[in-house]
Amino acid sequence: MLRVLTAIDVTHFTDPGCPRAYSASPALSTLRWRYGDQLRWTLVTIGLAEDPALYEQRGYTPLRSAIGYMSFRRFGMPLQVMAKAGLAATSSACRAIVATRLAAPQLELAAFRALQFAHANLDPTLERRPPAEDPVVVLAAFEHPLATAEIAAIMAEHLAEPRRAHTERALLQAVADGRAVQHPVGDDALWSLAG
Repeated sequence: MLRVLTAIDVTHFTDPGCPRAYSASPALSTLRWRYGDQLRWTLVTIGLAEDPALYEQRGYTPLRSAIGYMSFRRFGMPLQVMAKAGLAATSSACRAIVATRLAAPQLELAAFRALQFAHANLDPTLERRPPAEDPVVVLAAFEHPLATAEIAAIMAEHLAEPRRAHTERALLQAVADGRAVQHPVGDDALWSLAG
């Protein structure tokens, strides 16, 4: 008896910062188009590096990366062939994709594609704000309350691990000074500007 498959499980292993993986996008899109719902996709992001220093140790530089991107043009995906200000690790992008999957599974692919496209095409002339030194400055930039982890990430040096305990102490001091308000939630809090 002939067995008919109703769906095939496809596991897509990738990294949002890998130009080789990005260049496979036309083939992956073709599979999605031709077979549609007959393919059940699982996205697995691997995070090629936690720290950009790993790339530096392997001899990569922003210029070498830009030149390397030229070899991927033949696959048809848009790539910004221009040296960026620095190298970037992608583990945090992978965690953002997983967080999206957990919070809003229908947005997982969109988050992956946006991060992939941004990594390959981020305009190096974009100005990057330095980390905030005062959590109240962070709160003033947002119309909604923020969690401690969000504020700590904004206050962290580029690609450095956020200092959550340090940030929470600064927020508590801001509350004591009457500049911020703490809204307890679970084992943490949301924070907003006072007044």
